[in-house]
Amino acid sequence: PCVQASQQLATYHFRDGAFDDGVKALATTYKPDQMPSHVMQFLRQPLAEIAAAPETKAKAEKLADQAIAWFKQAVPADQAAPEAKQLARQCLFSVAETTALAHRDEAVPAAYEAIVKAFTTDDEALGKLASWWKSKQKFDSAREVYRKFADKNEGQGQIAHSYREQQNWPLAIETYQQLLGADSERNQYLVGVETGI
Repeated sequence: PCVQASQQLATYHFRDGAFDDGVKALATTYKPDQMPSHVMQFLRQPLAEIAAAPETKAKAEKLADQAIAWFKQAVPADQAAPEAKQLARQCLFSVAETTALAHRDEAVPAAYEAIVKAFTTDDEALGKLASWWKSKQKFDSAREVYRKFADKNEGQGQIAHSYREQQNWPLAIETYQQLLGADSERNQYLVGVETGI
């Protein structure tokens, strides 16, 4: 009951634009290293709701500013330990997601690029950025991002899938054929597995 109460109180405060009060409510239940994921979890819906309504847009802007600043300060200075690196990555993902939820479209690409820069090539971050571009119907921008994947085959597969999403069948087929040619060793293995050869 106490956990649920702190979660509901946090959601209430976030919806009301009172970021610090929402964080304090969650701090009664969660350890410091658990806070970033739970803050994002309970901030997500209220921020999306108030950012979507013109009459509460200013409140959403303030809430997003506070949340982004909080996530950035939660990034550990020393990231030598794997747990600290994971926490830093999680905080940067939360900055990017908060930026997108607040409809700050001009700042979203830079937020995801910061993750890629901090953690070398990060296909998960690139994938989320590409998905965001697709949500804005900017498929060419999404494909440019997929081309940066460290896993080139996965990136090429996502490019082909993006053509399918647009029902651009000729380019989807062409891209899948390129993928088959580029990954012929793997494909031969898969054919062997499926046929029992």
